[in-house]
This record gives sequence, C-alpha cells and structure tokens, in this order.
Amino acid sequence: MVRERLCKESRSPLGSRDSLCISTTGILKPVIEAFIPFNSFNEADLKFILDSFQDDFIFSTKIELIKSQNWNEEWEKNYFKPLVISDECVISVPFQTDFPKTKFEIVIELNRAFGTGNETTSMMIETILESNMENKNG
Repeated sequence: MVRERLCKESRSPLGSRDSLCISTTGILKPVIEAFIPFNSFNEADLKFILDSFQDDFIFSTKIELIKSQNWNEEWEKNYFKPLVISDECVISVPFQTDFPKTKFEIVIELNRAFGTGNETTSMMIETILESNMENKNG
C-alpha cells in the first residue's frame, strides 16, 4: 500500500538508493525514527512489529520518502560548525572562514576525519592546552 502510494506520488522513478524514513510519535515526544532502503521496506513486517506495541503505548506512525543524495556533503554544508575549545583553539574546515581567531587553529578536511570532533576532541585538546608542553618534542 505505502509502496504503491509513494511510487505514484514520486515525481521521478524510485531508485535503489532512495530510502524511507519511518517515525513514530508518542504522547510526549518522538519515540523512534528509522531509515530503511526503499527496496528493503516491507509494510507487513513494519505493521507486525508495531502491532506488538499497541497494547502498551499510544503512538502514530509516519512514513516519508527520502530521495538519494550525498549525505556527507549535506552534513558538511549545513551542520558542521567550527569547534572552539577554551577560547584558545579552533577546529574548522577549509571552506569555513567565519570563526573566532584563537592562538591555535586546526583545519581538517572532513573526508579525512572521523566522528563529529566534539566531545572527545574537546576533552583531549583541553588536556593538551592545560599541560606543560615546554621542552617536549612530539
């Protein structure tokens, strides 16, 4: 049913890289959000799983088509912000220029990095900044 409706509503043919976003919303807040490749989606399986929770929870379900795109590029452009640590160090990417000037600047090509760079990176850089590095070679 959903597959047929989405095929009809879609302006272009659905490809193997398109996905569905399945989200459930409870009384107070979103409960579950899941993504599945469009070609792997089985509405009967979803209904079977969700039906097992009907007696214990009140929720609604929404299924939305997500067209294939370069998710890494989207994240880089819209979500990555320079990270300023202890007002002494900034971590940024080459295409960002709007960030505070600090004593240290680390520029990272995002396709050469791992993770978001927030919690662990901040902790490690704060530790280095607080350490006496005088006369120490790396």
